[in-house]
Amino acid sequence: MIRSLFGVCVSLCFFAATSSAQSSPCTLSDHAEYNKKIKEFTTESFFSTELVDHLPLSSCVPAPDAFLHHIVGAPDVLDYTKDINAYLRLLANKSSRVKVWSIGTSEEGREMLVAAVSDEANLAKLDRYKEITARLADPVA
Repeated sequence: MIRSLFGVCVSLCFFAATSSAQSSPCTLSDHAEYNKKIKEFTTESFFSTELVDHLPLSSCVPAPDAFLHHIVGAPDVLDYTKDINAYLRLLANKSSRVKVWSIGTSEEGREMLVAAVSDEANLAKLDRYKEITARLADPVA
């Protein structure tokens, strides 16, 4: 489950990076080798959808396999939290459409991050969205 969520986040980050404020526009291409491995490592086709069965390759941000040296969710590979956090921070540094912040530490003392992936206009209103979410969580307050 965590691997799937991280995989979706990575895909969204790559998609978001295409509009990153750069001196030259980002280009997208098909990351054929990564896509091949996704299909190879997915045990049943119903575990995948067209939203997560591929990874676009952006010229503006490094692919996860370039940073982690394997695809996200590879069999028999568990990434260290510090490595995943470093990659998320790298995405935030490379794209204005990714924002990352710490929400504390786990019971095991590992830093926990939240990553928001959206367009720049939405990220500029992040405090407003947090306020709305807080009211939904406790409508009486």
